[in-house]
Amino acid sequence: MDPTAKPWWQSVTVWGVVIAALSGLLGRYGVDLAPEDEKALAAAIVAVLMPLGLLWGVIQAIWGRARARRR
Repeated sequence: MDPTAKPWWQSVTVWGVVIAALSGLLGRYGVDLAPEDEKALAAAIVAVLMPLGLLWGVIQAIWGRARARRR
């Protein structure tokens, strides 16, 4: 595994596939998403998840350091 590769949740492609699948499912129930809306939604999700991923990493580092100090 490449250590320089970005995490899957930062991939606009992954979120695009998820949103496209959800769009198809929602289309069966009468909710219609235009392709432009799907792209914008994928970009927005990535924009929100990137800072959350950073926050999660900081929390993990602090927790790991605190646990190591107790041992």
